[in-house]
Amino acid sequence: MADPADEVGAQLYQLDFITPEQSLALMSKRIGRALEKAEREEALKLAEKRWAISSSRWS
Repeated sequence: MADPADEVGAQLYQLDFITPEQSLALMSKRIGRALEKAEREEALKLAEKRWAISSSRWS
């Protein structure tokens, strides 16, 4: 299965110790603009999924 980041030429960073909201702020800063509503919703889904996986490792 191809990684979506590879498909668009993006770089994937493993940031296990930031909250989903912090990850969205970082993404917005990195791209130099606020995320649009649809982008924010999709990014938040992914960030929350990653947060749940990361959090379960330390429980």
